Amino acid sequence: MGQKSGQKVGQKDGIRQRGKTSWQVRIPRGLDATGKPRKDEYTVRGTREDAEAFQLQKLLELHQHTYVDPSQLTVGAFLDDWLRHCEARKLSPSTVRGYRGIVNCYIVPSVGKTKLQRLTTGDVQHMYDKASMTGRVRGEGDGLSNRTVFHIHRVLSTALNYAVDLQYLQTNVARFAHPPKPEDREMQALDVDAVQKMLTALETWPDHRLRAIAVIAIFTGLRRGELLGLRWRDVDLEHGTVTVAQAAQYVKGEGVVFRQPKTNKSRRTIAMPATAVEALKDHAAAQADEIDLVGEGYVSQDLVFASADGSPMKPDTLSLAFRRFRVAQKLEVRFHDLRHTHATLMLKAKVPLKVVSKRLGHSTAKLTIDTYMHVLEGMDTEAAESFEGLFAEKSRDEG
Repeated sequence: MGQKSGQKVGQKDGIRQRGKTSWQVRIPRGLDATGKPRKDEYTVRGTREDAEAFQLQKLLELHQHTYVDPSQLTVGAFLDDWLRHCEARKLSPSTVRGYRGIVNCYIVPSVGKTKLQRLTTGDVQHMYDKASMTGRVRGEGDGLSNRTVFHIHRVLSTALNYAVDLQYLQTNVARFAHPPKPEDREMQALDVDAVQKMLTALETWPDHRLRAIAVIAIFTGLRRGELLGLRWRDVDLEHGTVTVAQAAQYVKGEGVVFRQPKTNKSRRTIAMPATAVEALKDHAAAQADEIDLVGEGYVSQDLVFASADGSPMKPDTLSLAFRRFRVAQKLEVRFHDLRHTHATLMLKAKVPLKVVSKRLGHSTAKLTIDTYMHVLEGMDTEAAESFEGLFAEKSRDEG
C-alpha cells in the first residue's frame, strides 16, 4: 500500500525535517474537548538523532506524568530544562556553573514563577533595573555592577533564544530590554622597568613554581589555565617553543580537570625568549629534586607546574601564591595582568598585530584590537609624531 497523499517522509513517527539541521517534533497529548487529537509541536536543532532523543524524553515524561504543557511552563522550570540542555551539549563545566549561578541568584527569584509564555519585556526590564538599584533581586545588597546586570541579560537572552527555537515563544522578549552598558574593566600592565624589578624580586622568592610560572606568563602571555595545563611533552627547550594543547580548570565535585582548547587558534605553538627557557630549565631541576624527595608518593602527570606531590595545581592556589608575592613587593597587578603586560609590551615594541594576536590565542585580530585599543591609540600618536619628525630631519639636512 503506497504512502498517503500529502504525508511527508519522516512525519509518520512524529518527526519531520524542516531545514538542514532543523526538525519538527510532535508529541501526542490525547484528545481535546471536541474529541480531536491534541499534539504539542517543538522545533529541535541538530541531527535526526537529536530530535529522536528529544521526542523520547518527552514521551517518557508523559508516561511518568511529569510532562509539562508548554503553556503552563514557568520561567524557572524552563531554565532548569535549558541548563540540562547546556550540559547535554557538553559546554564546559565552568560555563554551565556560571549560568546556573546567574539563574539561581538573580533570574529565578525575580521571574521564576512567571509563566514563560506570559513573560514580558517589561518584566525583564524591571528585573534589570531592580538589580542595578538594590543588588540581588531579593532586595539584598547595594546594587549590582553594570557588568553583572549585563551578564544576567546575556544569560537570559541566550536561554530565551532556545525557547524560541523550541517554539515555546514566538519572540525573545529580553532582546527588547535595555541592560546597562558594562563598565570597561581596568587593565593593569607593567612597564619595562617594573618587569625588570619584578624579575629581580622573583630570583630570591622561595617558591620555585611561582618563580618560573610568573616568568613564563610575562614572556609568553599564556592564560592561567593554559599554564597549569602545560605538560613537559608540550615544551621544547632545545628550540625554545611551547605548545598550548590543554587548559586546566577547577570543577566543584571533580577537582582539576583538563579541557581541549575551544578553538584551533587557542591551540598554538609559540616561541619563548632565552629568559623563559632558562627559567624552565631551573624549574625542571628544582622539580627533579622535589620528585626525589617525595619518592614513591609522587604521582607524575607530566605537568610542568604541578603541586608538590605531582597532582594538578588548583587555579586559585596559583592566584593566592601570586597575591602573596605582589603584596610583599607592593605590586598593583593581578596574575592575569601578566598576560596584559606581555601583549602591551609587544605592541609597544612594534610587533605586528597579527603576531601578537596569534601568541595570545585570540580567535580574531579584531578581539586583540578591541582589548588593547588604548595601547594602539597611544601608538597612533607616536606614529604621527615620528612621521612629522622625518620632515624635520630632512629640513635640518638641507639647512
